[in-house]
Amino acid sequence: LSKPHELLVTLLVGITLAVVSVNFNQDDSKVLGEEANRLAALLEHAQSQAMITGKPVAWSAQTGSYQFWQRGKEGKWDEPSSDDILRERTFPVDIEWGEIKVAGNPIKLDERLVFLAGGLNPPFEMKIKYRDRQLSIHGSATGRVTVDDKA
Repeated sequence: LSKPHELLVTLLVGITLAVVSVNFNQDDSKVLGEEANRLAALLEHAQSQAMITGKPVAWSAQTGSYQFWQRGKEGKWDEPSSDDILRERTFPVDIEWGEIKVAGNPIKLDERLVFLAGGLNPPFEMKIKYRDRQLSIHGSATGRVTVDDKA
């Protein structure tokens, strides 16, 4: 190839890589937003299930995943067998947990956030991170769960 052709090829490869990297960043943001919104909807569903069934429902986070729990007959926490919506979920990418607080107090991975059958629950906040982006999920005492990017 001649020098002008080499420069043109180099320029085209550079532009292609720039476009691809911009698309990856948009996809990162989209994946994190989808996962945050899914989690918010599932947390609202868990609160509703606690009220409908009259049994507490709990949520816990693990590295790269989260799951829900229901009180069994013997008072211990069991995985919900009758509600496929509340099955264990694994993040599709390397999303990490940031700080998780219940009623203003930090909790660790594997500790449970409990939704009571009476419907009045402690407010909570959890953060999820992917690469350089972070979103916050907030739950109010009345059961409303929202997502925002003011982390």
